[in-house]
Amino acid sequence: MYDLNEWNARVAGMHGPRKAAVVGAAVGLGAGIVGLGVVLLGPVYMVAVMAGLLIGLYILTDLDAALFVVLFVMGLIPFGTLPFKVVLTPSLLDITLGAFLMVYLFQWMTGRRRVFCLTPVHFFLVFFALILIFSFVLGMSHAPLTKNLLKQFVEVLLSIGLAIVLPD
Repeated sequence: MYDLNEWNARVAGMHGPRKAAVVGAAVGLGAGIVGLGVVLLGPVYMVAVMAGLLIGLYILTDLDAALFVVLFVMGLIPFGTLPFKVVLTPSLLDITLGAFLMVYLFQWMTGRRRVFCLTPVHFFLVFFALILIFSFVLGMSHAPLTKNLLKQFVEVLLSIGLAIVLPD
């Protein structure tokens, strides 16, 4: 399996017909996938899928864009859910909060962030999250774990995570 930087270096180092063949094959494969999507889904749905993919990729690269999407969903459609059921039906707010925290963690992993801004409230938020996790684990022996209970627990943890990350 190739590393993306190694693949970029290989393509950038190509010249002439070989580079044209690689770029042409990539464009042809992409156009074939889009064409198959238009045939299977229809043009309107495929435009929506392509727009969603492009917006999603942009959100995964910029923390400010991810925060704006969280605020947009909070303000306009806080109770909107996905039209299909995965294991449970996540709300759009859960998905955007998870994406925001994921982008933030990606920035730490790639080295874009080096210093964490702490406030006096962070200690209490982390303490509350630990008490929440501890009581959740101890409470599982007294009651069965349901999908709705797990969803609410994860929602609370995501909200606490947002409160911890926002000052930074």
